[in-house]
Amino acid sequence: MAHVILDADVLTPGELSAAGYLEQNLPADWLVIVGRELVHPTGAVREVDFIVVGEHLVYAVEEKAWWGKLFGNDRAWVLSSGESRRSPLNQAGTVARPLAGLLRRGVPGVRKALGGAHFVYAAVLLSARNAELHVNDPRCDRHVWMLNGSEQRFAERDQEARRSRVSISRYRDAIMDYLTGLPQRPEVPARINAYSIEESLGATGPIRAYAARHEDGTRLTLKLLPRPGSLSGAVFEAEKRALLREYDTLRELRGLDIAPSCDPYFYWQDDAIFVVPIAALAGRTLRAHRTLSPPETERFVTLLSGAFESLAALHAANVIHRSLGPDRIWICDDGKIRFSDFVVSRLPDTQTIADMADYIDPPDPYRAPECRMNPGFAAAASDVYCLCAAFLYWLTGQEPDEYGKPPDWIGAAGEVFGRSGRKLVDVCARCLEEDERKRPTAEKVASLLSRLHP
Repeated sequence: MAHVILDADVLTPGELSAAGYLEQNLPADWLVIVGRELVHPTGAVREVDFIVVGEHLVYAVEEKAWWGKLFGNDRAWVLSSGESRRSPLNQAGTVARPLAGLLRRGVPGVRKALGGAHFVYAAVLLSARNAELHVNDPRCDRHVWMLNGSEQRFAERDQEARRSRVSISRYRDAIMDYLTGLPQRPEVPARINAYSIEESLGATGPIRAYAARHEDGTRLTLKLLPRPGSLSGAVFEAEKRALLREYDTLRELRGLDIAPSCDPYFYWQDDAIFVVPIAALAGRTLRAHRTLSPPETERFVTLLSGAFESLAALHAANVIHRSLGPDRIWICDDGKIRFSDFVVSRLPDTQTIADMADYIDPPDPYRAPECRMNPGFAAAASDVYCLCAAFLYWLTGQEPDEYGKPPDWIGAAGEVFGRSGRKLVDVCARCLEEDERKRPTAEKVASLLSRLHP
């Protein structure tokens, strides 16, 4: 039996089940640490579900209790419920890199001996017995494992490392001592006031999100925001407003029917945390829609026109989203296009949060060119770029690379529509102009597209 270190109070049922399985099936001299936080010297924090210390490698493991058929690609997975989630492989990767950095800095000798070698292996464990993986990502073959039988995959990767002469064996005891001292991850609550917690949706910057159900049966998302630590009145209020930017935006947009509704926030845990209840949108994100079925090209103009009508309404309210992408644009069941996740939006007559934007909402490859280095440069034209880019992903299946470099969306769209779609493709090209001053407004795009309806 492996040695397992955990605090059952902070774990999900899936994590507890997986911990029990690994305890029974991994070798006796292996160590399994469950539910910890990695704190970077800059203060950035990342959660890790499992850290497994083998003979030759350390493993950073994301556990998912997702059941049924799972679809997706290298950016996001779509659950059997139709909801989209960030790829857990990417989550594991973003934990493995800083974990390796912490070990190089914190354990004497590791940096010199292992240098740039990959001694922390990123993996995903699917703990539900009926999970079926249909994800178009070549990494899945080596990095996504069913819980049952995962001990064989751990052993295979460990022996591969030994053969390639990448091994932590000389520093293994010191590494285990260091890792056992990592801080415990905050607990996943079973209940928050009248809401039962169904699933952790992970953390974005300082904001934790949970899928929840109210006592009356309503499903929604709870976003938990820690109260800022600053004590002076002016600074405290500025940080509070930055963390509550999404709440303020959704309240500002009430009645426009282009975003989810939200209930008044409340305090929890002795007033240490703000809780914002946000209604679930009835529909699917662009990514989920694209992943679960081929794009309906005949609907492209209608959907894109409706999307720009919604964006024009957003801009008419003097709100800029700043972070639109396929996971934040929804094709709702009533046919209307709505937006979500206004965590770094720009509101009129409010203090800027541009200097906190990357902390609250990490950079996304769909950002407009002018915002990639500094989200403070975002303007209404930036939303025009992001919205069109997201729909061209829906049409073509092509995405920007991790650095934000876009594919040839215009060429791909031209191949889809041919000569008959030249005017439509031209409108899209104008939306993707590198110079934001050359892009049309959302209202203008909606007008141009309305003339192209069949």
